[in-house]
Amino acid sequence: MHTFRVKSCSTSLFLFFKSLSIPVGDKRKQEGIIPNWIMDGSTKIKREFLSAYLGGDGPKIEIATTRRKDRGPYNVVRINDIEFHKKSKFTKAGLFFATQLKRLLESQGVEVKKIFYERDAYKTLDEDRPSIIHIS
Repeated sequence: MHTFRVKSCSTSLFLFFKSLSIPVGDKRKQEGIIPNWIMDGSTKIKREFLSAYLGGDGPKIEIATTRRKDRGPYNVVRINDIEFHKKSKFTKAGLFFATQLKRLLESQGVEVKKIFYERDAYKTLDEDRPSIIHIS
């Protein structure tokens, strides 16, 4: 996996993003909601937000060729759940964020089967067991 990090020391850019309600800092440790200007925005704004969000934090898509005994090969497409992590005290806020994502996805014709969470198997250094929130 390759990751890139971009750092900008521009105060005006920071203030602009902050005015748009862009989260600052570790997303796992804050409520994080989708701003009203996106939720109530045009179809194009919703589509662009989803494109950016899923392009950065979206699910993994796998395409595989499988062989069957009685027939030739065929392609299988698998897609993981959309997942994100929240500290346990932000689980309720994370589920609200997932519900907002569900509304945006459904406004674009994407079916969401369910939203659920599970506790991470590992504890963090502060002894917290974060929630892993899933959107199927």
